[in-house]
Amino acid sequence: MVVAIIGIAMAAALPSMAQAMRDSRTQRAAVTLINDFREARSRATMRGRAHILRFEVLGGYGRAEIIEGDTNSCRLSNWNTPPARSIYLEREWGDPATRVSEITFVAEAPAGNYMEYCFTPIGKMFFRTTPGGTFFGDGSFGAAAGTGGFMYRVSNNVVTATVARRVFIPLGGVARLAP
Repeated sequence: MVVAIIGIAMAAALPSMAQAMRDSRTQRAAVTLINDFREARSRATMRGRAHILRFEVLGGYGRAEIIEGDTNSCRLSNWNTPPARSIYLEREWGDPATRVSEITFVAEAPAGNYMEYCFTPIGKMFFRTTPGGTFFGDGSFGAAAGTGGFMYRVSNNVVTATVARRVFIPLGGVARLAP
């Protein structure tokens, strides 16, 4: 009788436990992205060289990498050829071959599906939306000026009832969870 009662209680609690685990993975992905931004900014100030956090959203699939520049300037560093490409981090959420992930990232305007956030040794953030494009941020913020920064929505695509987290990157570059 006791075993039957325990079994029924476990069966009733299983769906809510599964949902809690999904929400925990979503929270963990959002916090990891925030920590990646903090890592890039911290490395730039520690090493005295510009660092880029390159973040791509490909159909909900997220990919991040941190690259050290060869100068202290975002605009003057050669980001495409060694030895400038000291990669400190390469992170992908999900299967890189199929670009399928349980965690989904959505870039909310003005953030694009491809963004490079560059941090200088004094902690200043610049950004661009295309590889090799022009960096913005020194008084020229474009559409980001109206929103005060960039936003990514992180959710779990297994169920629609999951809790989404929002990661906000203000123009100052110190990423945080948004309410």
